[in-house]
Amino acid sequence: MSQASEPKKKKMSLSKRQNLTGWAFLTPATLMIAAMSFWPMIQAFILSFQKGKANDLRFGGIDNYIRMFKDKVFMTSLGNTFFYLIIQVPIMLILALILAQMLNNKNLRFKGLFRTAIFLPCATSLVSYAIIFRSLFGVDGFINSVLIKLGILNTGYNFLGNAGSAKAVIIIALIWRWTGYILTSNKICQNR
Repeated sequence: MSQASEPKKKKMSLSKRQNLTGWAFLTPATLMIAAMSFWPMIQAFILSFQKGKANDLRFGGIDNYIRMFKDKVFMTSLGNTFFYLIIQVPIMLILALILAQMLNNKNLRFKGLFRTAIFLPCATSLVSYAIIFRSLFGVDGFINSVLIKLGILNTGYNFLGNAGSAKAVIIIALIWRWTGYILTSNKICQNR
């Protein structure tokens, strides 16, 4: 047989090869994310409709959800979550916009230092940030010391022992911790 009668292999175009290469690199990560994140979520959702203990599980319908919404502790935690959402998120977003406006000023010196200082709380570990706020708002903390020296209080106030003031401290802590993240992640503060 001659070479002319042999069918020619079609060469793959460069863009098609690049596309396949991209999919080849993407596939293992996609499978790992599906296996490690989405599959457990699906299993947890299915498990939420079951009753029983250990290996003796049976389908229970929406009974678990009905019981959950009748639980006073769950409803309190849900209410607290919405309270934080309504108060903390708008304050944090407005503060991030104000800080971005200030940091985008062309005449501002030491921009890098200020950006780092604003973002640093986000990189702080949860334990460190809990210790910081305990030392600020404890009965013997810095805030009480200042208020006593200014004559506003006679003795230290238990900010963390009162439900209302503890919520305020939590809101302040969340704003302090995540405003820098909002500022940098949404690129409202540009490198100039």
